[in-house]
Amino acid sequence: MWRKHLIGIGLAMLGFLCSIFVLPYKPLISDRELTENFYKHQSNFEKIISMASEDSDVMSVDKTNVLLNGYKSWQGDTDEVFSTKRWNEYKVLFNQLGSPYVHMISKKDNVIDISSASIAVSYIDDYESIVISKGYAYSLNEPSPQVESLDELGFESNGIYYKKIGEHWYLYFDWGISKPE
Repeated sequence: MWRKHLIGIGLAMLGFLCSIFVLPYKPLISDRELTENFYKHQSNFEKIISMASEDSDVMSVDKTNVLLNGYKSWQGDTDEVFSTKRWNEYKVLFNQLGSPYVHMISKKDNVIDISSASIAVSYIDDYESIVISKGYAYSLNEPSPQVESLDELGFESNGIYYKKIGEHWYLYFDWGISKPE
C-alpha cells in the first residue's frame, strides 16, 4: 500500500518539476522550419515588405490593431493615413502565411520585423518574465550580430541576434524582460 502512495507522490513530484523546468523552456520553431516557410511563401513576404514600405506613417500592424508613428493608435477610416481596406490586405496576407508563422509586422531603425508565433516564456517571479521570440526580419543594411544558428540560443542569450536566409532577409531571435505596465 505504501508503495502505491510513494509511486503516486513520485509521479506528482515529477509532474511538478516538469512544469517548473520543462514547460517554460518549450522549444521555439526551428531555423529550418522558419526558413522553409519563408521560401514556400516568399512572394507573400515580399508583398508585406512592399506594403510596409509604402505605409510610411505606420509603425506596426497586427490582426487587432494598427499603430501609427508617434505611438498613436489608428482610429479607423477617419484617420486618412491608413484605411480599413489596407488593414484587410495585411490580414489576408497574415492568414495566407498561416499560424504559427506570421501575426504582426513592425518597423524600427530601418528593420522590418515580421513576427511569428514562436515565443517562449520563462517566469522570473510574479512580476517579471523573460520572453524570447523568433521571426523574420528584412533590412537593406546587414543587422548585427549575426550567428550561424538561432536554434542554439535560449533564455541565457540576452539581446537580438540575426541569421541570414536570403538577400536582405534574416531570421531573428529576440530576448527581453516583460513587466506589467
